[in-house]
Amino acid sequence: MPASLFGAILGAWLLLHLSEKVFITVVPVLLVNVVAALAYTSAAFHRISWPASGLIAVGSLIGGWLGAYYGRRLSSNALRAAIVVVGLIGVYRLLTI
Repeated sequence: MPASLFGAILGAWLLLHLSEKVFITVVPVLLVNVVAALAYTSAAFHRISWPASGLIAVGSLIGGWLGAYYGRRLSSNALRAAIVVVGLIGVYRLLTI
C-alpha cells in the first residue's frame, strides 16, 4: 500500500506546474523557519542583534514577494534556468571565499 500511495503522490506531483511545486515546498519551509525563529528568540533573546534581524526580515519579505511575483510570470524552463544560475552563483561564492 505505501508504494502505491507514493506512486500516486509522485504522479500528481509530476502533473503540477513548477510554480505550484515551489509553493508546496515553500509553505513547510516557512513553518519550520517560524518555529526555529521562535525557539531561538525564546532561548537567546539577549544575544540577537535586532537592527540586523530587522534588515534581514525586510530583505527576506521583499525578496520573497519579488520572487513570487516574477516566478509566476516566467515559463517553467525560464524559472528552472534562473534557479540553476542563482544556485551556481551561490556555489561559486561559497567556494571562493
